[in-house]
Amino acid sequence: MIAIFVALQIAPLAEMKSEMQPMSVDEGVALFQQICFDKFLDSDAVLNIVADPAMSLTKQLKTPTQAMQPGDVWTSPKARVTYVDAEWMPLDIGSPQCSVTVVLQGQPVHSEVAAAMTAALKLPDVKFGKNASNASTKWASTKWDLPQTNGDKWRLFLNISQTPSGTEMRTVIMNLRGKKKK
Repeated sequence: MIAIFVALQIAPLAEMKSEMQPMSVDEGVALFQQICFDKFLDSDAVLNIVADPAMSLTKQLKTPTQAMQPGDVWTSPKARVTYVDAEWMPLDIGSPQCSVTVVLQGQPVHSEVAAAMTAALKLPDVKFGKNASNASTKWASTKWDLPQTNGDKWRLFLNISQTPSGTEMRTVIMNLRGKKKK
């Protein structure tokens, strides 16, 4: 359900040229780390970061379809951010979820972006799919699972796609909450 929220928020933009200003891979990863990764489970902290005037993020009005989904979307000249914290949802739906989408400078190869993300966030090494090292590929994705001490698992996605705006990097983190005890 929440994954559907992210898709519904982003889907209308897939075919349109973005107005986002390109940034370096390191800047894109740092933005994801600052907004989503470092304060992930603390929704108040994430919302405070998003509200910081230095971020220049503006909350977007929801379409009627989006209004039925939990969470919010913010945009700026540099990024698009989504955040959902719906602990009231069933346990099999990841919550919270946070994503940052940016346009990257040049045409970086997915495996190089994943390596930069791995280093910056101190993530475990990951095996790349067949498209990750191919610069001509229109889309590639990498996933990391980070077990937590409380039985939850954080799942991170890095998606790189070629769009009319250039190379788009979408990073997503979600909390896959532990199963209910009987």
